[in-house]
Amino acid sequence: MNIVKSIISNDCQMKKLAFLIVICLNGKVISQNCIPLAIVFTSQNQVDSFPINYPGCVVIDGSLGVLGDGITNLNGLNQLVEIGGSVQILNANNLMDLGGLDNLIKIGGQFIIMGGRFTNFNGIGKLKEIGSHFIVSENDSLQNFSGIDSLRRIEGDFDFKGGSKFVNFNGLSKLDSIIGKFILRGNIPICTGLSALRFIGGEFRLGGNIASLIGLNSLKNIGGAFIVVETLLPDYSGLDSLQNIGGNLFSVNNTNLGSFLGLNSLRSVLSLYIIENNNIINLSGLDSLDTIDEDMTITIQNVNSPISLHPLGNLSNFNGSITLQGNFSDLEVFGEFDTLSNISISDNDIITNISGFDSLKHLGGLIISNNPILVAITGFESLQSLGPLDLMDNQFLVSIEGLNHPVIYTAQYLRISDNTILDNCNIEFLCDIVWQSNGQITLAIQGNGVNCGSISSIAQSCGTAPDSDGDGVNDFLDNCPNTQNANQLDCNNNGIGDACEPLDSDCDGIIDSLDNCPNYPNPFQTDLNNNGIGDACEDFPKIGINQTNPKSEFHISNGSIFIDNPEKGLILKNHQGQCYTLKANENILQVVYIPCPQ
Repeated sequence: MNIVKSIISNDCQMKKLAFLIVICLNGKVISQNCIPLAIVFTSQNQVDSFPINYPGCVVIDGSLGVLGDGITNLNGLNQLVEIGGSVQILNANNLMDLGGLDNLIKIGGQFIIMGGRFTNFNGIGKLKEIGSHFIVSENDSLQNFSGIDSLRRIEGDFDFKGGSKFVNFNGLSKLDSIIGKFILRGNIPICTGLSALRFIGGEFRLGGNIASLIGLNSLKNIGGAFIVVETLLPDYSGLDSLQNIGGNLFSVNNTNLGSFLGLNSLRSVLSLYIIENNNIINLSGLDSLDTIDEDMTITIQNVNSPISLHPLGNLSNFNGSITLQGNFSDLEVFGEFDTLSNISISDNDIITNISGFDSLKHLGGLIISNNPILVAITGFESLQSLGPLDLMDNQFLVSIEGLNHPVIYTAQYLRISDNTILDNCNIEFLCDIVWQSNGQITLAIQGNGVNCGSISSIAQSCGTAPDSDGDGVNDFLDNCPNTQNANQLDCNNNGIGDACEPLDSDCDGIIDSLDNCPNYPNPFQTDLNNNGIGDACEDFPKIGINQTNPKSEFHISNGSIFIDNPEKGLILKNHQGQCYTLKANENILQVVYIPCPQ
């Protein structure tokens, strides 16, 4: 029996020795990959057993998960150098640090940490790159990012929610690029520790108890939108190097915001939205902004001193919409623009005269509403074309003299309503619309002074429309205003009456003196043989079948054409030189493009 035990013991020792020889070479474990899909640890024993179950595994090809309160440390993962997939550490509330990931250099997918009790990132000091998103939240113990000092690049989003004990971003001093979004939420007193960050490829989104952006002094470009909503920021100090925002700048409902100081280097944004930052004092900090590619909206409910638009005085590249709601002054900063998509000015308790748009020639729409002490609109003397006009609820408006000149109106709707004492609508712009609308423009005129109270009162105030040729059709509707033509005939529908344009006998839009076929409509003037006679009226050789006097080039009397191959059909050539075949496809006629026959 002892002999058998001895044999078995020796055999086991030989197998162990053979195993060690296989996995060791010159005293080093042979590196190898493992776990192509994923491994999830839910107990400390599983973590501790990893080097036993996967000896020599330094690269996990798949993903790694750590889940639950049963895990207190990650020391068993010390051999790992790279994880090709994602790493998720979820609700591991007894995990005190990340020790055990000390040799990890790269995570190919996401790195998600939700929960935990660690105060920093000690234990992951070699990590240089995260291949997708880096998400950290629900850790109320985290104070900073110390320990992740080698991280340089995040290929996806960086989404962080600070807990009650968070202090700063110390530990991320080498992070220079976030390719995706940068989202900061929760409690973030200051942004120190991000001094190397120079580029955010996606959105930069801030929300929650964020009190300072100091520490972001190297950031120059935000590829997406910059969204700041309901923060504690007093200004934008810390973003002194920021030059370009590829998306929109949203600053919404930041109750402590007093100005835009810190954005002094900002040159361009897609659109500017400053909404309900009701304690704002001024727009200082936007002084270098010279390009807004699309629209500008600024709304406030500050009933104290007006907000000057003067800091926007360097704006030079802009032709979008302007929406101003609240007490603003210095509209003349927009005086150099000749084209704008829309202007809306409302709820301004201090403005008495809208002026300053002296160079504006083309305006897509104008809304002026609920400005309680507005008296006059005088600033549109250069305007040549205008879209929808809406003047509404301006109780003391008495003059719209700024529109008293010819303006091409491009909209189908116009409203002037509830401007209680506006009594003079006898201005050229409005009279022209009343005279020429002919039911094509919907006019909503009501609630104004007597002479502006209705369409009929404006028409009466404007008087009879001019009729230069005395044919009973006013000049605004007359297609031939200087030659009498009460019948308004226009056979070619080109908008010019037949009475005042050269003869066009066939009404094809080509006057007879230039028409190569003046008595037969041929607007394309096709003449394939270049003989000066349009093909539409040229006498080509004719073929007659059962007919002695063909009426066309190919004339069949009392007969049919039969094409017995369903893949064949009639080939027709259009004026652009393209050919199509007309053929039967089941129970429908089908038109198919084909190369023209040679």
